[in-house]
Amino acid sequence: MSIVTFSTLPRQILTQGTAIFSLTAISAAVSAIAIVVALLAQNTQTVHSSLVEHLREDNPARPAATHGGCPFSLTTPSGLAALNAEATRQCGNGCLYR
Repeated sequence: MSIVTFSTLPRQILTQGTAIFSLTAISAAVSAIAIVVALLAQNTQTVHSSLVEHLREDNPARPAATHGGCPFSLTTPSGLAALNAEATRQCGNGCLYR
């Protein structure tokens, strides 16, 4: 692409053409990265929400608390933090393919 761009420019404006070409290329790359990061953040939040939307104390699929105490509890701050960390861990790979 740069060969076609620069081959059509007269010699006296080649320097300015190179600067504009580089500015355009860098701006396009920065915009693309910003869009990808925004989509990744949105998909991560969507997957995280899907994972935690059915969490409740009376869920029959919830494992029973063991003698040492279940690390995943909806009633304690540490249990909620553990559940959040696990949901975040699980959506780490899945959010890319949603």
